[in-house]
Amino acid sequence: MFLTYFSIVITGYIAGIFCAIVSHPADTIVSKLKNEKGLSLFDAVRRVGFAGLWKGLGPRIFMIGTLTALQWFIYDTAKVLFALPRPPPPQPPNTVQKRYGFTSDKEPGSNNRHNENTPERANAQLSFDSQNNNRGGYNVGDDGAIYYYANSILPIQWTNQHSCNDVNADCTLILQYTCNDSLRDGASTTTIPVTVAGEQNSTYRLTEDLTSYLNCRVRSRNKNLFTAEQNLGSSSTSTRQNPAGTRYGYECPEERDYYPYWQPTNWIKINPNCNQFQYLNFTGLYIANLPELLNQSTFLNLSLSDLRNLAASGQNTDPLLLNATAYFDLGPRLITDTSAGIYHYVSTRNNDFSNRDQKGRIIVQPFQFNYQTIGQNTYTTKLEDTTVIFPEGSVNTTVPIKLSKFSRDQLSQILPLNGQNIVNKQTLFDSVYVVEPYDLQFSSNIQFQIPFQELNNDQKNVDVLQFEPTNGVYLKLLSTLDTNNRVLKFQSDTAGVFVFVEKSSSSIWVAGVVIPIVLIVIIIISTVIYFRLSPNRYIQVKDQLTKTKRSFFSRV
Repeated sequence: MFLTYFSIVITGYIAGIFCAIVSHPADTIVSKLKNEKGLSLFDAVRRVGFAGLWKGLGPRIFMIGTLTALQWFIYDTAKVLFALPRPPPPQPPNTVQKRYGFTSDKEPGSNNRHNENTPERANAQLSFDSQNNNRGGYNVGDDGAIYYYANSILPIQWTNQHSCNDVNADCTLILQYTCNDSLRDGASTTTIPVTVAGEQNSTYRLTEDLTSYLNCRVRSRNKNLFTAEQNLGSSSTSTRQNPAGTRYGYECPEERDYYPYWQPTNWIKINPNCNQFQYLNFTGLYIANLPELLNQSTFLNLSLSDLRNLAASGQNTDPLLLNATAYFDLGPRLITDTSAGIYHYVSTRNNDFSNRDQKGRIIVQPFQFNYQTIGQNTYTTKLEDTTVIFPEGSVNTTVPIKLSKFSRDQLSQILPLNGQNIVNKQTLFDSVYVVEPYDLQFSSNIQFQIPFQELNNDQKNVDVLQFEPTNGVYLKLLSTLDTNNRVLKFQSDTAGVFVFVEKSSSSIWVAGVVIPIVLIVIIIISTVIYFRLSPNRYIQVKDQLTKTKRSFFSRV
């Protein structure tokens, strides 16, 4: 590439010098014709003929060639070396409508509050089971009531009862709302009675209708749910968190404690996709489903032992299933005849108080990978016949490493937009290796050994590129061929994405040399033809060059 730029500049320079030499006598003749014969500039140039065209052509060729080469050089260099990441797209504000009554810190009346004159709420059972302390939320107040207009947007803020900060915590936040012409705040902190008169009395707060609560009270609870050591009633008002069936307004405890609910409900989901894409497609499978016996399950073709661990969160010794940890990792498994994606399941045990839905998640990745925890000693990890060696002292502390192998198409799906330039290379081989975390620096170079068959046995025509996916920048690595073991070897001091491309064709370098030579030959041939057709002009130019030579050596 750089030779091509250099050739363009040199060609323009040579052409400029040649044209300047030829145009010098033409310039003299034009001036002489104008002065002696009184001709116009146009007629004088026309008299001179073809030689007059050289006037100014040489400098223009030089300038155009130089500026074009410089422009291409700056553009390509900036594109390769300074490919900056695109800014992330703006995220929509968290502005959705609120299900009446939660732990909102701005909406008055939440946490079962109303018009109390004390910092503490007066009735924790006013309308719903918030499981919050008496100081939570804000009073409605007697004066300055808040008005809401149709089509207005209400921002929501809340505090989780349990932390979701841990990387192993799978927190799903569901926002719901309900609509009814009879819903009201009421004017009292007394719990609404279970009567038609109470439902119609505007003194009491009404957040759910009486019919839904009566259906909940007479409907049998789901007896397949885990209850621990709790002694529950028989209706849907009794759950493991509410075994006595304590009433909170017209709220149905079973509908509150489990999601998605398998019975009719007045509550509509605002964010059906929540934290997982296509979450609605997954939760829709849970509606009115029945638990599957382990010995009849074909879930992901896992073994019966693995299915038992998933159902009990790894705990098989406690009959009450109370001693298992809140997080359980089955570990990697080879899954066959299964599409890649995220698979959700419901375990037998309720994993933790903050995870009432007993949900589990299994991620099936469509590529090979291997996790390896390395330290200050020498470690070797393999994927099929590919070997990566972490020499002694490559890291100063224990670090988890993930080695993955992707195809070209799979790589395009995981890279950010500013990283797609490496995938768009037409000469990219189909084997791509990734070492994570990307930003990990090694004190000693890690060593790769890639079998020749991964490179279509075309190892002599392969360049190794290390790609930094965050900023979209890549660099070429030195590589060697081990013909005895039939592997391609290379080293790197950082993790990242390692790809293989065909070596640049030599035709580009040949063109950078041949094209300038061809241009020079064309100029020489055209000049010879011109002088043969105009012998008088040749004599004039020769005479002018002789005079010019004498002037160079003249002394003043």
